[in-house]
Amino acid sequence: MEDPQPLADPAGFRLRGDPPRVMRLSRKAIATLGAVGALAVGGALTFALQSRDRQAPEELYNTDSRA
Repeated sequence: MEDPQPLADPAGFRLRGDPPRVMRLSRKAIATLGAVGALAVGGALTFALQSRDRQAPEELYNTDSRA
């Protein structure tokens, strides 16, 4: 009788890799991330909408002498 050939490892024939690991976040962590994000958006909005005390722009063309 012949010696049977060893079977190939089935893991080498898999078509897909392992599924990605799931990260579990607590409610407290999600709430903290939401609060930090809201503060960042609010800060950016406040910065963008600030009025600046600027001088009047310089006139490039004098239109006073037109008839």
